[in-house]
Amino acid sequence: MEGIINFNLIQINIPNFKWNMISFILELHYKRDYNKYFEEVFVLDVGFLVNNIGGNRAFKLKIRFKQIEDLCFEAANGTFVQLSGFNIIDIKEDGWSEMRYKINDYEDNNFHFFCNQIEVLSVEETKENL
Repeated sequence: MEGIINFNLIQINIPNFKWNMISFILELHYKRDYNKYFEEVFVLDVGFLVNNIGGNRAFKLKIRFKQIEDLCFEAANGTFVQLSGFNIIDIKEDGWSEMRYKINDYEDNNFHFFCNQIEVLSVEETKENL
C-alpha cells in the first residue's frame, strides 16, 4: 500500500495480503514520542495475527502507527481481540484533517483511530493460531 513504510515485508511473506485478513490483535504498546520538530506525539505498536495463509500458515505482523489521534479500544475479559473487519483507509485526499490514515474495525467498531504514518516493523511466521 502506497505510503506505508516497509509494506514490502508483508508482500514478500503474504503475496495476496489484504487488510481484512488480519484476525486478532495479539499485543498493544502505546507510548509517547517526539516528532522531528520535538513536538510530543503518541505512537501505537500493534501485533496482529493473520491466520490460515495457504490453509495452515499464520503470521504475526508488528506495525507501528505514529501520531495517533482519537484512539478507541475495547476488549472483554482480557482475551485477544478478534477483528472481523479490519481496514486502513488513506484519507489524505479528503482534506478534512491533517491525518493521513483512518484505521478501524468496521464490523464491531472495537478498535479505531487516526494516524499520520504507518510502518511495518516485522512479519514473522508463527505457530500461534487462534
